[in-house]
Amino acid sequence: GIFTLALTYLAMFYLLSDFGFNAHTLREAKDHTPLRGPEFKKEWRKLLGARLLWSGVLVILAVTTLPFWPFATIPFSQAVLFASLAIVGSAIFVTCNLLFQSKLRYDLAVAASSLGTIVSLCFFVYLILQRYPIQFLLVAHLLGWLVVAAVSLLLVKKFIPKISPRFNLVYIKSLFSNSWPIAATLAVNVVYFRADSFLIAFYKGTSDVGIYNIAYSVFQSVLVLPTFIMNSYYPLMLKSLQAVKFIGLGLLGLSC
Repeated sequence: GIFTLALTYLAMFYLLSDFGFNAHTLREAKDHTPLRGPEFKKEWRKLLGARLLWSGVLVILAVTTLPFWPFATIPFSQAVLFASLAIVGSAIFVTCNLLFQSKLRYDLAVAASSLGTIVSLCFFVYLILQRYPIQFLLVAHLLGWLVVAAVSLLLVKKFIPKISPRFNLVYIKSLFSNSWPIAATLAVNVVYFRADSFLIAFYKGTSDVGIYNIAYSVFQSVLVLPTFIMNSYYPLMLKSLQAVKFIGLGLLGLSC
């Protein structure tokens, strides 16, 4: 229960780190020809800078708001503290996904996430066999995200040799201003998908959260496939209505 509740708590901030920046930037690249060429590389570096700053803010929020949650036991708080920097790793991965999407190379995103998952799994097994306390398992989770972020950046260098972030406050303000409708949708999704675990923790206890989330994880695992499909097809869907209909029918058939 402590483990899954900590992951659920951090997952909220993973979703918020997106904030709709990718969808907005891809749409801008589609509508403005200069952003399809060399200017897109500069745009990506500015987006990376914005995401690093925003994810840093989210890390601070995730940690500083812990005392205000009624279910924040010491083991839960320690678990979140150990893995809080994974929010930055997730933000970097999402930023790299923008480039993979624009190049129609989502196989690179799969490669990075798969390698990170394998590393994380190996550390999970080691920590469990060594009988470390539950909260230390989140260290394996953190290492997995750091590997995902590092591999993603290395793969991005295939397209952008210079990947150092650019920090532009005017750009960041514009990004937040134009992305807030998508961010609002993400916020509603966060409440919809995550509120149940916190309610169970408050009214029933963390043990019940563990039972509930093990069952729910089956559903979440199935959702990974349509998520990958949507991410890979999104650039094509921007180009024509026919692509939207095609992917819609494909996902409907898959869900059945």
